[in-house]
Amino acid sequence: YADSVSDWKLERISFDDVNLLVGLSGAGKSWILSALGQVRAAAVGIDSPPGGLSWDIEVTCEQAEYKWVAQTEKTAGQTERGALPSATFLFEELTRNGRELVFRRDKSALHFEDAELPKLSDSESGIFLLRHEEAVEPVFLAFARILYSVASDNRVESGEYFQRGDQSSMFACESIEQLREWGPLPLLDRAYILQERFPETFELLKQQYRDIFPLVEDL
Repeated sequence: YADSVSDWKLERISFDDVNLLVGLSGAGKSWILSALGQVRAAAVGIDSPPGGLSWDIEVTCEQAEYKWVAQTEKTAGQTERGALPSATFLFEELTRNGRELVFRRDKSALHFEDAELPKLSDSESGIFLLRHEEAVEPVFLAFARILYSVASDNRVESGEYFQRGDQSSMFACESIEQLREWGPLPLLDRAYILQERFPETFELLKQQYRDIFPLVEDL
């Protein structure tokens, strides 16, 4: 992962099922999390990535190895309909098992399974645009399972449906496995569903968290 605007680069790194980032202040822990958050946001269509980024990420899901390579460029100006996106995809490629090309795009075209597709939005990732295709859906769901929470100005990323009082989604969750498989649901909303629908599991996780951070009195 490289950000040419901030001149920051993340060398190749591997993640296991559970990972702990430890380091002094300023060592780059937040940069790593931010990089993962930006890639995840681009994959699931939450937000367009900033310009000047490039990444090469490998994901294992459904007994297949996927490799997603992408590069973005910054845009400027306006169209008749208003402001342009802050960035567009300059290049993007998704391969499976090291040899099978799923899709490839550049500034001129997007090719999917040996066919050139009509003009699609170049501010949205190919993974998001093709997320309903059988060859792409596993990768989209893999990125959707990444729980990324952003806290700033005393606000934390969270959905609005619980705040509106519409709790139908919560009661539709019948198992922890189903909760785990749900798409890009913010972390706080998942925690709230866990607390309300599966209180014993929530209490267990809460105790484990307090064992690590003993100064925390309650969650």
